[in-house]
Amino acid sequence: MSSVREKLFLGAAGLTFVGATAIGVNLLFASADTGVEESETCETQVIPAGEPVQSSMVTVNIFNASEAAGLANRVRINLEGKGFLGGRIGNSASEIPVDNVTILTNGQDDPTVQLVAQQFNGEVQFAEPDITLDDGVTILLGPNYQDLRGDAPTEIPASQETTVCVPTIDLSEVDQG
Repeated sequence: MSSVREKLFLGAAGLTFVGATAIGVNLLFASADTGVEESETCETQVIPAGEPVQSSMVTVNIFNASEAAGLANRVRINLEGKGFLGGRIGNSASEIPVDNVTILTNGQDDPTVQLVAQQFNGEVQFAEPDITLDDGVTILLGPNYQDLRGDAPTEIPASQETTVCVPTIDLSEVDQG
């Protein structure tokens, strides 16, 4: 009788294995339709000349062009402490030589660029980008990085009209209970 029980047990185990494998493969290749519509991650806002540009309106992407491990992350955390929005971080793929800080920009006079530039000790260089830029201000940190200024402003008047992309938060999906 135990032989019959063993055969039934092994048969049931085999069927369970085959069924679980089929379900797993089905889930692996299924679409990730969550039923949630994609929404804009930020809202474009125009800041007229003379109006304040605040750190909370500026996303900063930081790339490490030095040998100091974790430098981009540390600087992002410190800039977030000053109200800036943390963007992408990582090692620099740019070929532009960097000493202290270099801001990659097509518009050195952009008020968001100027606000970010004022955050750093030492000379800040500006260069035409040689890599694809994300929204916000992109900076490269070099081997002679001199840290953030403790007395740097977190708001400046816009010297010209500028556009920022301020992150949006959809609170309609938040449980209010």
